[in-house]
Amino acid sequence: MSKAKATDLQILSYQTSCQQFLVASIKKLLDRCPLKYKATKGISCLNPFTVLHNRSTSEARMNDLLVLLHQLNRITSDVADNAQAQFAAFCANVATVFKDRFTHFSWDEDLCKFYVDLVAGDDRFKELWTG
Repeated sequence: MSKAKATDLQILSYQTSCQQFLVASIKKLLDRCPLKYKATKGISCLNPFTVLHNRSTSEARMNDLLVLLHQLNRITSDVADNAQAQFAAFCANVATVFKDRFTHFSWDEDLCKFYVDLVAGDDRFKELWTG
């Protein structure tokens, strides 16, 4: 069987088609990426590093998450307002009361357990963690 010979124009056309296919495929993947969802960005407010070092970003992301949950009728406006206030109070405590725990947080730890251990039994943060 002899090799098929392609012209330079055919080779260039094929390479262009392959490139267009790859670009379109990656664009579709990125459009469906969970990082593009508002909830994913909002829940990142619980990243201990962000809470400790960039309180305003954490509070803004929590606000975005609460607005989204309210728009989806998952929580009432009263619950959202209380949770926002409690999260702000919690963040204020991070810089003082919880600073050592946040400084030594490791991603090997379970994030849920990390937060439960900090606020278990503390009624000041009841709405924030029970939703």
